Amino acid sequence: MSAVIVGVGGLLLTGAATSFNGVATYFQWQVSADQLSQSKEDSERRERAQAMLVSYWVAVQGDKWRVHVMNRSPDPVTNVAAWVVVPHAIQDPPTKIQPLAEVRYTLAIGDLAPCSEAVYDKKQFKQVASVTGSNGRRWETAFSSEVRPRVQAAHFYDRDGKGWNRRHNKLNRLDVKTIRDIPRFDGWQGDISGGPAAKRAATCATPAQY
Repeated sequence: MSAVIVGVGGLLLTGAATSFNGVATYFQWQVSADQLSQSKEDSERRERAQAMLVSYWVAVQGDKWRVHVMNRSPDPVTNVAAWVVVPHAIQDPPTKIQPLAEVRYTLAIGDLAPCSEAVYDKKQFKQVASVTGSNGRRWETAFSSEVRPRVQAAHFYDRDGKGWNRRHNKLNRLDVKTIRDIPRFDGWQGDISGGPAAKRAATCATPAQY
C-alpha cells in the first residue's frame, strides 16, 4: 500500500513540476513579447521624433493673414513643399450653394533650417481675378473675407532622408516614389509671388528631447 502511495505521490510531484515549468515558460514568453513590443514602439517614436516637430498654420488678423511652416527641431528638413487653399468669393455666383471658388497655391519652400519657420504673407498670393465654370461661363472673383485659407498638406524629408506627409493633423510616411505627389484637388490653381520670409522659431527642441 505504501509503495502505491509513493508512486502516486511521485506522479503528482512530476505533474506539478511540469505545470510549473509550463507557467514559467509562458511568463518568459510574455515578458519577451512585451519587451519586443516596447522596443518597436520606442523605435517608431524615435523615427517620428523630428517629423513631429514640423508643423504649419494660418495666422489671421483682421483682413490680413500669413501662412507659417515651422521646423522646431535642431536639424534641417529638406524638399519642403506645402499646398494652401485660398477661397475666392464669386461675384454673382451661379447658385447660393456655391458662392466660393477654391484656389490652391503651391509653396515650394525647399530646405527649412533648424529652429526656423518660413512665412508667406497674403500679398504674395496672387488673387485670381476670374474663374471659368464647366459650362464655359466666366465669373469675377476676389479673396473671400469670410472664409479663411487653409493648409491642405505639407511634404518634407527628415534628417535621415525619410519622407513625411502632414495632413489634417495626421503624420504619415511617404516613400521616395510618392514624396512629390500632390494632394488631390478639384479647384483652380493660383500663383505665388516670391519666396518665404525666414524667421527663427519661438521655441526649439534640443537633441536630448528627441
